[in-house]
Amino acid sequence: MMKGMKVTTPPPTMKMTMTHDATVLGLPVRDGVEIAILARRAELGKGKTRLAEGMGAESALEVYHRLIRLCAASVRGSGLPATVFFDPAPGDLSVWAPAAFGYGIQNPDPDLGERMRTAALAVLAHRRGVLIIGTDCPYLTPAHLELAATKLDEVDVVIGPSLDGGYYLLGLKVCPSELFEGIAWSTDRVADQTRQVLAKAGLSSYELPTLGDIDVEADWLTYLSTVHNS
Repeated sequence: MMKGMKVTTPPPTMKMTMTHDATVLGLPVRDGVEIAILARRAELGKGKTRLAEGMGAESALEVYHRLIRLCAASVRGSGLPATVFFDPAPGDLSVWAPAAFGYGIQNPDPDLGERMRTAALAVLAHRRGVLIIGTDCPYLTPAHLELAATKLDEVDVVIGPSLDGGYYLLGLKVCPSELFEGIAWSTDRVADQTRQVLAKAGLSSYELPTLGDIDVEADWLTYLSTVHNS
């Protein structure tokens, strides 16, 4: 088990696994790409604070429920194995069904980069590649995930840049600590800083299409308008 990665004792009805067993999936160890989903357990007044500022805590919670359902559907549609790294504890298991997802607990470190790095290393211990995603990008499709997994055969890193200057996906075959240190998280500099790290380290990369994510009420209204007009 990774140092800094803790696992809570699940109730008897819940199977807790850090990641899917490669043998069970019919894949040899170190083969294949696995998705690592960083997800907060849905709780009123916890998380999505910027969204709640515009629409209120109850509406923000409803939006978050929709976001995790959309995320889970895209991941399952990709056919790739996936582990949900929960914060602070497992929840929403009607969405993250144990038959389809492995379970882990995020590193409690307050630094997002360290939480991402720890989750990535946990997956790379038995996979050749990992796709790190959150739950804030309703535009993410199975095709994006499949493309990212395929491109990891060709490059070291795959980035899914977001419209706000961050990224909605980070695919890795290697996990240099520089990718997670000194990054101005939650700013419009995240993707550019990551590109600079990759160039300095001499790592090859591929970029997926730029997509929007949901941070504030206007982002959600834009998404609803897009869905309505599609």
